Amino acid sequence: MGSTEVVDLEDLDYSRLEEGEAYILELVTPFVLRSEYPAANNVDVPWWWSVDGEEQLRHRLEKVVEGGDVYELETIDHGVVVGYEGDRPVETAKNGITRVGNHSKYGFGELRVKPVPKQEENQERDTNHKNNQDGDSTR
Repeated sequence: MGSTEVVDLEDLDYSRLEEGEAYILELVTPFVLRSEYPAANNVDVPWWWSVDGEEQLRHRLEKVVEGGDVYELETIDHGVVVGYEGDRPVETAKNGITRVGNHSKYGFGELRVKPVPKQEENQERDTNHKNNQDGDSTR
Protein backbone atom coordinates (compact mmCIF):
# COMPACT_ATOMS: atom_id res chain seq x y z
CA MET A 1 0.00 0.00 0.00
CA GLY A 2 1.27 3.47 -0.87
CA SER A 3 2.01 6.14 1.68
CA THR A 4 -0.34 9.02 2.35
CA GLU A 5 0.49 12.64 2.96
CA VAL A 6 -1.51 15.28 4.78
CA VAL A 7 -1.44 18.66 3.06
CA ASP A 8 -2.49 21.92 4.68
CA LEU A 9 -4.93 23.65 2.31
CA GLU A 10 -3.42 27.01 3.24
CA ASP A 11 -0.04 25.86 1.87
CA LEU A 12 -1.38 25.25 -1.66
CA ASP A 13 -0.83 27.79 -4.45
CA TYR A 14 -4.09 29.47 -5.49
CA SER A 15 -2.53 32.16 -7.70
CA ARG A 16 -4.15 30.80 -10.89
CA LEU A 17 -7.55 31.17 -9.25
CA GLU A 18 -6.76 34.58 -7.77
CA GLU A 19 -5.69 35.85 -11.20
CA GLY A 20 -8.63 34.31 -13.06
CA GLU A 21 -11.59 36.21 -14.43
CA ALA A 22 -13.96 33.30 -15.13
CA TYR A 23 -14.14 29.76 -13.77
CA ILE A 24 -15.66 26.35 -14.33
CA LEU A 25 -16.53 23.65 -11.81
CA GLU A 26 -15.81 19.99 -12.48
CA LEU A 27 -17.50 17.38 -10.30
CA VAL A 28 -14.86 14.87 -9.24
CA THR A 29 -17.45 12.78 -7.36
CA PRO A 30 -21.27 12.84 -7.62
CA PHE A 31 -23.12 15.68 -5.87
CA VAL A 32 -26.14 14.53 -3.81
CA LEU A 33 -29.42 16.36 -4.44
CA ARG A 34 -31.90 14.02 -2.78
CA SER A 35 -31.42 11.23 -0.27
CA GLU A 36 -33.49 8.60 1.52
CA TYR A 37 -30.91 8.62 4.32
CA PRO A 38 -32.45 9.66 7.68
CA ALA A 39 -32.06 13.36 8.54
CA ALA A 40 -30.36 14.19 5.22
CA ASN A 41 -31.44 17.47 3.65
CA ASN A 42 -32.59 17.48 0.05
CA VAL A 43 -31.05 20.36 -1.88
CA ASP A 44 -31.35 22.14 -5.20
CA VAL A 45 -28.50 22.73 -7.61
CA PRO A 46 -26.30 25.29 -5.83
CA TRP A 47 -26.91 28.92 -6.80
CA TRP A 48 -23.23 29.37 -7.63
CA TRP A 49 -23.39 26.80 -10.45
CA SER A 50 -24.01 28.45 -13.81
CA VAL A 51 -26.62 26.18 -15.34
CA ASP A 52 -29.91 27.00 -17.06
CA GLY A 53 -31.79 24.09 -15.52
CA GLU A 54 -31.24 20.96 -13.47
CA GLU A 55 -32.67 18.87 -16.31
CA GLN A 56 -29.60 19.75 -18.42
CA LEU A 57 -27.31 17.97 -15.96
CA ARG A 58 -26.49 14.26 -16.10
CA HIS A 59 -28.14 12.50 -13.14
CA ARG A 60 -27.28 9.17 -11.55
CA LEU A 61 -28.87 7.05 -8.85
CA GLU A 62 -26.47 5.88 -6.15
CA LYS A 63 -26.89 3.81 -3.02
CA VAL A 64 -25.39 4.06 0.44
CA VAL A 65 -25.40 0.89 2.49
CA GLU A 66 -25.08 1.25 6.24
CA GLY A 67 -25.44 -1.90 8.28
CA GLY A 68 -28.29 -3.81 6.67
CA ASP A 69 -30.03 -0.66 5.40
CA VAL A 70 -29.84 0.60 1.80
CA TYR A 71 -30.55 4.26 1.04
CA GLU A 72 -31.07 5.59 -2.48
CA LEU A 73 -29.49 8.89 -3.51
CA GLU A 74 -30.23 11.08 -6.53
CA THR A 75 -27.02 12.74 -7.65
CA ILE A 76 -25.52 14.93 -10.33
CA ASP A 77 -23.00 12.59 -11.92
CA HIS A 78 -19.23 12.94 -11.59
CA GLY A 79 -17.47 14.48 -14.59
CA VAL A 80 -20.16 17.13 -15.11
CA VAL A 81 -18.69 20.57 -15.86
CA VAL A 82 -20.64 23.77 -15.20
CA GLY A 83 -19.83 27.46 -15.04
CA TYR A 84 -19.12 29.17 -11.73
CA GLU A 85 -21.17 32.21 -10.69
CA GLY A 86 -19.80 32.64 -7.18
CA ASP A 87 -17.46 35.39 -6.06
CA ARG A 88 -15.07 33.37 -3.86
CA PRO A 89 -13.25 30.88 -6.11
CA VAL A 90 -10.40 30.20 -3.67
CA GLU A 91 -12.78 29.46 -0.79
CA THR A 92 -14.92 27.31 -3.10
CA ALA A 93 -11.81 25.42 -4.24
CA LYS A 94 -10.82 24.68 -0.64
CA ASN A 95 -14.33 23.49 0.20
CA GLY A 96 -14.41 21.42 -2.98
CA ILE A 97 -11.27 19.54 -1.97
CA THR A 98 -12.80 18.60 1.38
CA ARG A 99 -16.19 17.95 -0.31
CA VAL A 100 -19.49 19.80 -0.06
CA GLY A 101 -23.09 18.79 0.52
CA ASN A 102 -24.91 15.75 1.82
CA HIS A 103 -22.92 12.58 2.35
CA SER A 104 -19.51 14.21 1.93
CA LYS A 105 -18.27 11.76 4.57
CA TYR A 106 -19.00 8.99 2.06
CA GLY A 107 -16.95 10.71 -0.65
CA PHE A 108 -19.72 12.62 -2.44
CA GLY A 109 -19.44 16.29 -3.39
CA GLU A 110 -15.78 16.71 -4.34
CA LEU A 111 -15.26 19.35 -7.01
CA ARG A 112 -12.51 21.32 -8.71
CA VAL A 113 -12.55 25.00 -9.55
CA LYS A 114 -10.60 25.80 -12.70
CA PRO A 115 -9.90 29.17 -14.28
CA VAL A 116 -11.10 29.60 -17.85
CA PRO A 117 -8.16 30.61 -20.05
CA LYS A 118 -8.35 34.12 -21.42
CA GLN A 119 -9.59 34.41 -25.01
CA GLU A 120 -6.20 35.50 -26.41
CA GLU A 121 -4.53 32.44 -24.82
CA ASN A 122 -7.10 30.19 -26.53
CA GLN A 123 -6.56 31.91 -29.88
CA GLU A 124 -2.76 31.60 -29.59
CA ARG A 125 -3.02 27.91 -28.65
CA ASP A 126 -5.41 27.26 -31.59
CA THR A 127 -3.07 29.08 -34.00
CA ASN A 128 -0.03 27.12 -32.79
CA HIS A 129 -1.95 23.85 -33.05
CA LYS A 130 -3.12 24.70 -36.58
CA ASN A 131 0.39 25.73 -37.67
CA ASN A 132 1.82 22.47 -36.33
CA GLN A 133 -0.76 20.45 -38.27
CA ASP A 134 -0.21 22.36 -41.52
CA GLY A 135 3.51 21.62 -41.60
CA ASP A 136 3.28 17.99 -40.51
CA SER A 137 2.96 15.59 -43.44
CA THR A 138 3.25 12.47 -41.28
CA ARG A 139 -0.38 12.58 -40.09
